[in-house]
Amino acid sequence: MTTLNDIQKQLAEQLLLSILKKEPTVNYSELAERVSPPINPRNVGHNIGQVSLLCHELGLPLLSAKVINKNTGSIGEGFFPLYKMMGIPTEGKSEKELFHEELKAIRTCDEWYKLEDYLGLHVGMPRPSGAPASLLNAQRPIAYAKSVDVLNACFGERILGKKYGAWQRGALEFPRDGVVYTVWFPKLSVDGEAASGSGWVNRISPNGMTIEETGGSPYTGYTGERLVFAKKGNEPYKFCGVFAQDKKRSIPSRHFYEKVADIADFSGDVPAIQYFSDEADQDRQLLDLMNDDAVSSKEITPHHRGIALPVPEPLQSGNRIVYPRNRQTAENALAFAHYRCEIDPTHPFFIRRNADVPYMEPHHLVPLSMQRQFDVSLDIEENIVSLCSTCHNHIHYGKGAKEMIKTLYEQRRKALESVGIRVTLDELLSFYA
Repeated sequence: MTTLNDIQKQLAEQLLLSILKKEPTVNYSELAERVSPPINPRNVGHNIGQVSLLCHELGLPLLSAKVINKNTGSIGEGFFPLYKMMGIPTEGKSEKELFHEELKAIRTCDEWYKLEDYLGLHVGMPRPSGAPASLLNAQRPIAYAKSVDVLNACFGERILGKKYGAWQRGALEFPRDGVVYTVWFPKLSVDGEAASGSGWVNRISPNGMTIEETGGSPYTGYTGERLVFAKKGNEPYKFCGVFAQDKKRSIPSRHFYEKVADIADFSGDVPAIQYFSDEADQDRQLLDLMNDDAVSSKEITPHHRGIALPVPEPLQSGNRIVYPRNRQTAENALAFAHYRCEIDPTHPFFIRRNADVPYMEPHHLVPLSMQRQFDVSLDIEENIVSLCSTCHNHIHYGKGAKEMIKTLYEQRRKALESVGIRVTLDELLSFYA
């Protein structure tokens, strides 16, 4: 699914508001002025093209058709190539016919709430009766006043089989396509005390990746994956992600749940959960690629450039979301470190079998599994350190890795900041926890 940056989300929001206002069209200059801060009208075209790409993936009309040139009243030149790029058949129609058909489709479409839900906006697009907000996204959550609102809006009668008028329990199990899902509504503690009558004290880690549940009557139920909608105090319920119980750490009176996905799509006949990639496994795949072939023949630039890069498009690998690792970038980082271990340059090494350089392994200091929490790429030389194989395995699997992470952080903090990767030491340590 296409990921939009902040400007593109704002443009999408303004175009949805334009639909609500029943504006036939809006020109580039007007739209550029409606985002905050305003942008150059010349920067609108590409960005609304990305909005249209997401619309197409959600089964919606191409929203960029609403944006026209102020002087000519015509659509931008980048609009019609979208049909070819997306593989949309045009059936020999003229550009004028396609333009007017798209505008009509935009006016008559009653499913714009899907784009609103996906982007986590609060525009107020009409929603047909019984239509579930079934694409759950923890990065762009929608607020719900009550747990019963979550059940009816997010899953609806189509999935749950009935409409709920009241709801008092903290969790609901329901089957879908042979799998039992649990919807959990934890009330998070704000003072270390239980926030509900159940007696359980629920805490979520600062990075939102772990939920700890302690203090209530011991139980072993609900051990499967949970679709978590949490609230704190008088705040509304919001989707926090899909969590799985850490069975190694959990006991009947104390449960730990680790986040395994930010996105769960219940819009189709079969639920689709986009699981996070395993950081160590992705590292190993990159190493296999580097070890099986000779070092890339491309020119290596062994220095930090200090230029932030955009977030790469995530890839779907089976049922997991993977952010791609660029082999050339990894090789640049090793060259920058002169093929020495950045924990201790005196650590022993051997010569790579496919190149006359010491064998070292690239490691993303801020893990790529955290990419969704940053608006710049983490796959950049400034974030990749050179480690001997012992240190690399130690930092992934060994005790005492905390001091190693501290050492690397102090070495790279300024370089990270230079490319827009701003993270505190405590945040970084929580990523590894």
